[in-house]
Amino acid sequence: MNTKTNKFLYWFPRILSIILLIFISLSSLDVFESRLRWYEYLGALFLHLIPSFILAAFIVLAWKYELIGGIIFIALGVIYILMAKGFPASVYIIIAGIPLIIGILFIINSFMKKRK
Repeated sequence: MNTKTNKFLYWFPRILSIILLIFISLSSLDVFESRLRWYEYLGALFLHLIPSFILAAFIVLAWKYELIGGIIFIALGVIYILMAKGFPASVYIIIAGIPLIIGILFIINSFMKKRK
């Protein structure tokens, strides 16, 4: 494969996972719609950001160990599909499809590196 394809396979899942992290983190901003004291905001915001912290840890892991990270991202997508039932297909495509794509790209890049 050429260098452009190698760079794409290296950077695209990383950039896509960071975009997913930002998207998931934005959902925690609904905390500020309620009327709380400042310290209650901090506690509520921390609780809402726990999935983002976990996802950030998975991104760091996937950045270093692509095969393991790819398996984790695929598992995240499958777990979401199994747990969330009754939503429109567009929700599954966005929330579960993106981690599945990220995982597949991490795994492909891992195998491409081993072929070299």
